[in-house]
Amino acid sequence: MQRFSLCAVVILSVAFTRADDEAPILRMKAPKLSEEESSTYTLTIPDEHVCDACIATAWQVSQYLKKKEELFAVGGEKLGEMLVFETLENACEKGTMGYGIKAIGDTHTITVFSGPGIPAGEATGAQMNHVRWDLKLKNACLNAVNEIGEMEIYEAYIANAGEENPLKDLLCRNNDISTRNCNNMRETTAELLDELLKKAKEENKAEKSKKKKGKKGKKSKKGKKGKKSKKSKKNKADPEAKAEDKEAKKEAKKAKKTTKKKAKKAKKAKKAKKAENHKMTWDE
Repeated sequence: MQRFSLCAVVILSVAFTRADDEAPILRMKAPKLSEEESSTYTLTIPDEHVCDACIATAWQVSQYLKKKEELFAVGGEKLGEMLVFETLENACEKGTMGYGIKAIGDTHTITVFSGPGIPAGEATGAQMNHVRWDLKLKNACLNAVNEIGEMEIYEAYIANAGEENPLKDLLCRNNDISTRNCNNMRETTAELLDELLKKAKEENKAEKSKKKKGKKGKKSKKGKKGKKSKKSKKNKADPEAKAEDKEAKKEAKKAKKTTKKKAKKAKKAKKAKKAENHKMTWDE
């Protein structure tokens, strides 16, 4: 069984209902990982996440260079070669941690690569990290540095320092290297995220509708079964027993009528006797 770093890192802001004085009710679903996404035996990043992983790496390297310049580049001076080498090594070692696969919206199946520096990092959903993803990004980052060169990366950073992600084009728009070519890979932009969120809402709506129909059908079936069973039980009654029961009721009714008649007769006789005992004559 796989062990996840920090278990599962969850980022949530899923649809909920609340009152002014109540805390929101949050729901989450862990992402359903593909075989490639969950594999612990390879450092290869799945094709659908290559571009996003590269852009995230470029952003982290830029952030590390920016912080290093704030500390050591006084008066517009450039960083020394040793500082650049050290900064890029730290960026690849530590800056590539905390990334993983996120389930968009309240779904299991609509997933994206997520973390700091890319649009998916701010999207709603539950994100699952793994130490293996830290190693995958670290490996990709070190390979990019070795292929391009530390000082070439730093020069590109200086040239594009005003941009949000100064190294994005250098590291991730390389037509000669497939693992760093966002031109032919999926890039999870803000626009694509909006589409995925809409898809997630539609999926949730369809799932709820399916469950509702299932409950309604189950209830209807149960009701019909009960009526049928009751009717069947009534129809299957023994004819002979039914006749005997009818005869017994008839006899009981007859006996009751006779008893009532006798009681009435006895009462009448008692009344007549009482009247006779108190009869007045002229002799008295």
